[in-house]
Order: sequence, then C-alpha cells, then structure tokens
Amino acid sequence: MDKPNHNQISFDLVRLHTVSSTNEELKMRAINENAPEGLAIASTIQTSGKGRHGRVWESEAGNMYCSVLLRPNCDLSRASQLGFLAALASSQAIISYTGDLQKLNLKWPNDVLLNNKKVGGVLLETINNKNKSVDWVILGCGVNLQQHPMQTAFPATSVIRELGIVIEPKEFVNCYLNKLMEWYKVWVSQGFFPVRSAWLKMAFNLNKKLLVKAGDQNIVGIFQDLDEEGALIVKTINGFSKVNAGEVYFHD
Repeated sequence: MDKPNHNQISFDLVRLHTVSSTNEELKMRAINENAPEGLAIASTIQTSGKGRHGRVWESEAGNMYCSVLLRPNCDLSRASQLGFLAALASSQAIISYTGDLQKLNLKWPNDVLLNNKKVGGVLLETINNKNKSVDWVILGCGVNLQQHPMQTAFPATSVIRELGIVIEPKEFVNCYLNKLMEWYKVWVSQGFFPVRSAWLKMAFNLNKKLLVKAGDQNIVGIFQDLDEEGALIVKTINGFSKVNAGEVYFHD
C-alpha cells in the first residue's frame, strides 16, 4: 500500500444508525477491506460502546459517536499523541457553538470536561505492521451533547444540561472532523509541540495535587507538565516522575 499524502488527506464520513461501536465497525473495515486513511464512521446509537480499559460507554441517541481511521506511519509512542488531537478538536467544536472557553478543560490523558464534569472522551486503538511501526490508528471520540450517564466514577454531564444549548449530532460531527483535520495537519507538519502547547492551556488542575494509579504503582505529587511525547510529568517528594499510562485522580 502506498504511503498516504497527509497534506491531501480528507475525511470520508459514513453515517450509520446503529453499530456495536464505531471503533469496532472501523476496525473491521481496516482489517477486512484495507480501508484508506481518512475513513470516518459516525453512528446515532452504539449498542456496545466502549471507553478506555474496556469500560462501557453509554451511547443513546442525541450524542456524537465518531471514529476516524488514520495511517500516520510512525511508532506507537508518537501515535499515542493523536488522542490529544481528538480532545482538542472536540473541545474546540463545542466552543464553536457555545463561545465559552472558560468552562471547558482537558483532563489527562483523554477526557473533555465541562464545568469539571466529563462531557467527552477519546479511545485510541492501534495495530502494528511487520516493521513494528503503526499500520493504522482508530481514533474514537464521544461527546455528550444531549444525553449523559447518571452513575459514573467521575461525574458526567452533557452540553444541554450545563449550557442549555441543543446541538444536533449530525452537524456537530462535521465541525469536529474539520477541527480534527486542522490539528492532524499541524501534528504531521510541525510535530507535537503546538498540540502540547494548546492542550496545556486547557489542562485541568495544572499545578494541583494528584494521585496517578499506573499499574500496581500509586504516584502522588503535583501535576507539573506534559513532556515532549505527551507523558504526564508529576513532581513528587523524590523528584519528577514520568507517567505514560494511568488513571488520574485529583485531590483538594
């Protein structure tokens, strides 16, 4: 397969009514049909929507559920940065409707918060090729526009609940994909630095105390920064710790 020309990429959106999950639908097309970079799947309903670590993502009608297939031709550590692009794109899409930046924040690694409650999330899945570089990335994103789950470990909400604004998913997904395209081209041409800078401006509880559960390790300290690859930098009593994956909990 020829390498994609990222400067000429465009998103080809397929709208469906019901799927098990947009990530699974796109994964099947990537594996069975060798789908091209830029294919996007949006669905009105997901019957088996999922989040990170296999968690259930409640997926009623009225929200955005969208997955995009990318072929970035890079290693896994760099491909993981794409989750930051989706978080930025979805938050900026919300801002384009509401005009209110102050109430939106980004929580490491992949959550979009509105009034300190989760309104969106990102699920990134990859497969490597024989050269151990990433063959493709499926970048899934869900945004609670009109519905939200009621019983969650971290408080959840929707745009309509917090702001009283009705946003139609079919319109919103177009805005989101336009923003994502802009950030993808920036990332390809300029690297992670501008993405990191934009993300940090919206970072939730930067310079605040946190607990990170990374495997069987608990790290307590201050949320200091992101490194040049997107890892969380935590200032602890013993110095600085770099966290590539984990669950973040903030404390007063």
